[in-house]
Amino acid sequence: MAVIGVCVFVFILMLSDVPIIFGKVDELISRAEIDTDYLKIIFKSLGICYLTQFSADICRDCGENAIASAVEIFGKIQLVIISLPLFESLIENVMVIME
Repeated sequence: MAVIGVCVFVFILMLSDVPIIFGKVDELISRAEIDTDYLKIIFKSLGICYLTQFSADICRDCGENAIASAVEIFGKIQLVIISLPLFESLIENVMVIME
């Protein structure tokens, strides 16, 4: 029961820093004049990485190593799928440079 209490306390402390983080990220985006579509992909990828790792760790803690491996593979496939627009843009830019 104490573990759950500590986890909730840490989670609440973490939530208090979220507005500060988003404010700093918004400031950096506006100063760098970066296309927000690319940043959305990057942050979605970051979220997928965290959730995949968290889920796989829980599966391993429960002794389900096969499920943990499947979760990691699924997360990697999702990263490839979500990053396809970035790769497409990169290839288009390389093709323009080569012409």
